[in-house]
Amino acid sequence: MTQPQPWQTQVPGPTRPTGGPGTAIVALVLGAFGCVVWLLPIVEAGIRHYLPFPFALGGLVLGIAALTGRRRGKPMAAVGVLLSVIALLLGMFMVGLEVLHG
Repeated sequence: MTQPQPWQTQVPGPTRPTGGPGTAIVALVLGAFGCVVWLLPIVEAGIRHYLPFPFALGGLVLGIAALTGRRRGKPMAAVGVLLSVIALLLGMFMVGLEVLHG
């Protein structure tokens, strides 16, 4: 086995993302579902206003997790974070209207 000469250096190849886009896809789906879940015809009077929150929070956490590190699907994760923030704002708006109009 030959040893490399001191003037020969190893040049690392291009780094590839290690993770797949699964987390970004789930964040996108949760954010989108959080934006439209309040449109479902749910008869329960008090629960409909709070439905966007679990989906939006889950999408936000997973979207931020997908944006950090070397993973694929970062644009999809950014859209998931944006949709999750919109779902949170919609949920807060709906809860505010419920409190005002009680």
